[in-house]
Amino acid sequence: MLNAAGGVVLDLKGRPIPLNYQFDTVADIRKAMDQRRKFVAASSEVLAREVLGAIDL
Repeated sequence: MLNAAGGVVLDLKGRPIPLNYQFDTVADIRKAMDQRRKFVAASSEVLAREVLGAIDL
C-alpha cells in the first residue's frame, strides 16, 4: 500500500526494498513473514533518506 500511495521503503544502506513478492502459496507468504529486516518506510524518498541520515547505525 505504501508504494501505491507514493511512499518508499529503503534498507539501512539506502537501497529500495522491492515489495512485489509474487507469492504463489500461503507457505510462500509465511516464509516471507518469518524474515526480519531493518528498514525505513516514509511518504517520500527525500524523507526516508533524511531519516537514514539522522539515525545512528
